[in-house]
Amino acid sequence: MLGGRQPNLVAKYLDGDPLAKAKVETIQERILATEHPIKAARFAQANSGEVMSVYKRGEAWWFKFRIHGQLIRESAKTSSKTLARDAERVRRRELEEAVNRIPKREKMPLFSIAAREWLDNRIGITPGSIDRYRQQVALLSKEFGNRLVCDIDHHDVTELQRKRQTEGRAGRTVNYEITTLRMILKSRGLWAPIGERVRALRERHDVGRALSREDERKLLDAIGKERFARVAAAIRSHHGYGLARVRGPITSAPRP
Repeated sequence: MLGGRQPNLVAKYLDGDPLAKAKVETIQERILATEHPIKAARFAQANSGEVMSVYKRGEAWWFKFRIHGQLIRESAKTSSKTLARDAERVRRRELEEAVNRIPKREKMPLFSIAAREWLDNRIGITPGSIDRYRQQVALLSKEFGNRLVCDIDHHDVTELQRKRQTEGRAGRTVNYEITTLRMILKSRGLWAPIGERVRALRERHDVGRALSREDERKLLDAIGKERFARVAAAIRSHHGYGLARVRGPITSAPRP
């Protein structure tokens, strides 16, 4: 009937012309609505993206639906009809989001898990750096471990800075810890919203430096003279607490 009435339209339809396709579908709907109302309802339902049916094949339920003109037929992998309907709704939503390019929301883990994953992905750095990061992660996990990583804001960072200062930590030490926190949050795309509101603490630059092993050896050799025997014994007995900080390298032993 359609071909006899509008042959040019059929030719365009067969060639894939979108306007011709729309006209043909409109005519089909009119014919169905007039001659076969039940089929017309099913046709409208199928092309609206609604569920066509769930059905059982063997021991498992299957579902099928049409979305953007494409028929989707998949197994729900369940013997429950109710679960099959739920699976169909989930699957259809996934396809709708994919078609509309809606990104999937990443599930946010606890901070302790996010920190551990970040630490595991640190490659190409020295063992000493890994140890320092591990220490910082342990400290941060005590503070935020049971909270979702996305639940940390700039107020929490500021409060942590105040707490560390109260504990007597140096500004540089606190900044190192906050830097570690920043890298963990950044790995989840969570630092940008709060980064501009976080300020680093002032660091002192008038303090001495830690002694190197060579400087330690020179110092111990120097004080090992008979004149400084008691001092040497005292320093060696407290060596576990670290030697004093000095401003410059030790170049020679003191003159007698």
